[in-house]
Amino acid sequence: MDCDGLLEFDLYKRKDDHPDWNELQQEARELSERISANIKKDTDISFSDRLEDLNRKRKSYVTTLSTFFENRRRLKSGNGCLLPLYWIWVMHNACNLRCVYCDDHAGQGWFEKDDRNTLDTDGAKKLMEFMRTGCSSIYFCGGEPTIRKDLPEMVDHGWELGYFPMAMNSNITVLHEKLRQPEWKNVMRKLDILVISVDALSPAKLDRTFQRPYGRQVLVNALMLRELQKTNKFMLIVNSVVTKDSVDEAREVLDWANDLRIFYACVPANKNEGPDPELINGPRYRDFVDTLLKRKRQGYPVIGSHRLLDKFLYARPYTCMTTMKPHVGPDGVLPWPCRASVNVEPEMINVTDFKNVREMYEEASKVVSPSGFHGTARNQCGGQCAWYQNYTTEIYRETLLRPWRFLAESRELTSNL
Repeated sequence: MDCDGLLEFDLYKRKDDHPDWNELQQEARELSERISANIKKDTDISFSDRLEDLNRKRKSYVTTLSTFFENRRRLKSGNGCLLPLYWIWVMHNACNLRCVYCDDHAGQGWFEKDDRNTLDTDGAKKLMEFMRTGCSSIYFCGGEPTIRKDLPEMVDHGWELGYFPMAMNSNITVLHEKLRQPEWKNVMRKLDILVISVDALSPAKLDRTFQRPYGRQVLVNALMLRELQKTNKFMLIVNSVVTKDSVDEAREVLDWANDLRIFYACVPANKNEGPDPELINGPRYRDFVDTLLKRKRQGYPVIGSHRLLDKFLYARPYTCMTTMKPHVGPDGVLPWPCRASVNVEPEMINVTDFKNVREMYEEASKVVSPSGFHGTARNQCGGQCAWYQNYTTEIYRETLLRPWRFLAESRELTSNL
């Protein structure tokens, strides 16, 4: 909560190694004021801008509805190759942090991976055009997207192609500098969702997690983005990766975000093909999840429905429909059917070799069928990853079979937006 420009907290209790929040808030406000002079705010939007945005959303809704009925037809006929809900695009592997838990869903840190074949700007735009033939939502991630020089062009291009929502995951370490550059003036106006990484509220602990001295700046920038929401409408989500050693920190971030009415999300740390059992079975973690679920019921801004969160955070058994959340790499290659497969080596599909997504899915299915791919048999993936996107595919699968569940789930998902 804010009171006369100062931050006040109820749930959150400051620790000795936490910063002076009013000092950071003042710094954040000064940053947001300087940035506001350089970006296009909602009040600056013209009538034609609004029409463009309405048309973008209209095109997205048409695609979403068409995909729903096509996927419903496929599933009822026994075809598990469902069209995507959204694309997860690793724009590049480069990152300015070296987070201790970093994992590419296959046991390697993103920053350790080769980046030499990353698509250039023209190639990246063609990839976005291809992906739009089968899906209307995109998730920019990395590596760290904000250090890719042509990110503003990608956001502009996504807007023109009719992507909605457009989301980005960022460590926000350099965002305060980027948003003061002229080419970044439209980014905050055109992005719909920004997911930011905040794993602790102690700058020193963040520095150790990052293995880089950016902890304090991340906390300032998180408050800066909260200020920018006053002039630009976008969803801000604080995300914590929870390890067996950081459960208490995740609880503090939850309290802090709830008090500031910032959306909260978290993910249990995974070890290769599944969640860390020491974490999931630990009493401190289970108490933390119980608290988070209680906050969800109380109406605090926590991402996900209660049912989804209960299944996901406790790593309960589920059925992953992997083709619904394709994870395409910086080189435009899609590991098929899933990059995290253990028992079956993924096939590497160059997606732009095809005319459209449906053609690519049809041909790729002839190589490895995604129907019934999730499981522990030798011809199945062999994993039980506790990633948010995996559980959303099961929820969506259920709505295809029982559409009335979609309405109930949607009401809960959007009840505190």
